[in-house]
Amino acid sequence: MICGFAADETARLPELPLEPLTKALDKGGLEALNSHLDGGGNWPRITTDSFAAKEGISRQEELVLLSDRLLGLLRDRAKAAAPANLKEVKDEAALLFSLGDKLWQAGGYRNLALALLCSEFASCRCGEIVILTRGEDMGPARPATFKVRNADDMLSLFVREVPEVALLANTGLKETLEKTPVTGDSWLEMLVAIGEIELNGSTVGERFYETLVFRMRPLGAIISREDLASLVIHQGWACVIHESLLPALSMYLKNKGSLEQLKIDPTNERKFEDVMKSGVFRFSTKPVLQGLVDVGRLAAFVDDLQSPGGIAKRLFGPNQG
Repeated sequence: MICGFAADETARLPELPLEPLTKALDKGGLEALNSHLDGGGNWPRITTDSFAAKEGISRQEELVLLSDRLLGLLRDRAKAAAPANLKEVKDEAALLFSLGDKLWQAGGYRNLALALLCSEFASCRCGEIVILTRGEDMGPARPATFKVRNADDMLSLFVREVPEVALLANTGLKETLEKTPVTGDSWLEMLVAIGEIELNGSTVGERFYETLVFRMRPLGAIISREDLASLVIHQGWACVIHESLLPALSMYLKNKGSLEQLKIDPTNERKFEDVMKSGVFRFSTKPVLQGLVDVGRLAAFVDDLQSPGGIAKRLFGPNQG
């Protein structure tokens, strides 16, 4: 299963006590929470407000407050200066990956968005590790939980989460996609194919255009929004960051590429290719897009890592960073 629990299992799960989680956050923030969960504590499934109402989840308000508390701590951490030394950066990346893994396993739209935020934040810290070591170290391994092999894995997440999105629930889209899955080499191709599916006399694209727009709002901005398109794209893009963007940056630095040149001239493909040599063709943007990591994407990533507030802006948007 791609996400901890299927949507229709929610009502059957026993309610987990929230007080130990709140106490852990009060006591020591992200580190204490992760230790508590490592010691046998459990994080509850946290879904959308619409699905919680449908399933009769009476304590949704408490769950949202807990989720927002964790979100606030992650925002504060993203705003703060990076840890002072390499070991501390590695430790923080490992912590974020560990928390993200647990949130993903717990399931529910809100948890999945928070999990991907943790993963992308951790990958940013790994990017800082790559820069600090001139490409010799890419930081801790990313949990297998987040592995996306192809666009089919992204489709599985989309289908699983349809019931948690009010606009799409009970439309028959989930059942249609389960019976006849769309195909494509990238998620963009699959989104187009989903849009062409006919439901009740019109196409999915005509009925739910905004839900299928190929966009990627910052993760921190979609926690309380039912933006399934952005959630699924982030799932794939988190994989692209760690499996293509970070190795590309590592190769660039190992080949004595200049970060200043990258930032000053972020559209100069010729100079980028001169540094990367044949390796320029190695790093793919699949499963999200058909294409390769280019100088512009790499330059934007480095700029986010090195600009004051850049990581917070990347994760939470310009008005929340």
